[in-house]
Amino acid sequence: MKAKWLVFIAEYLKDFNGSAAARRAGYKGRPDVIASRLLGDVRIDTEIKRQIAERAMGADEVLQRLADMARGDLGDAITSFPLGRRSISLVDWQKLVDAGKTHLVKKFKTTKDGVEIELHDPQRALELLGKHHRLFIERVEETSTIEHHITGLDAILEKVYGDRDKSGSGSE
Repeated sequence: MKAKWLVFIAEYLKDFNGSAAARRAGYKGRPDVIASRLLGDVRIDTEIKRQIAERAMGADEVLQRLADMARGDLGDAITSFPLGRRSISLVDWQKLVDAGKTHLVKKFKTTKDGVEIELHDPQRALELLGKHHRLFIERVEETSTIEHHITGLDAILEKVYGDRDKSGSGSE
């Protein structure tokens, strides 16, 4: 595959804009026409699909990520030190990287008191896992009984036939 095609593909996969990808890849001429020609090439189309499939997250990986978030423990990367009457806790980011736990962090910001780390919501992750495993299926209980139906039927018959004998004889 041509090197320039690979550049185009890489650029295209950034935003799926063929014209912009052609421009960024250095093609000269009308980018819309060039993009259309390149995207119509079977070899380029096949490579784009291959790369998308390679990057896609499968169901097992999604469930594993949710399980990690539900468990969400960064304890291995946190060290506390006494500082007068207080203590200070430090997060060793490299330990998080080495342990493959950076995906657990939703937000990371520096404050006047140190670093604030917000993890993804473990309850939400548990909820999604529970739904996947069908743990929270709502069941509707039937409250009406046969007697309710018979009573309703009696009322309908009375309206239709009047005050006839309910035994079905219809005579006195």
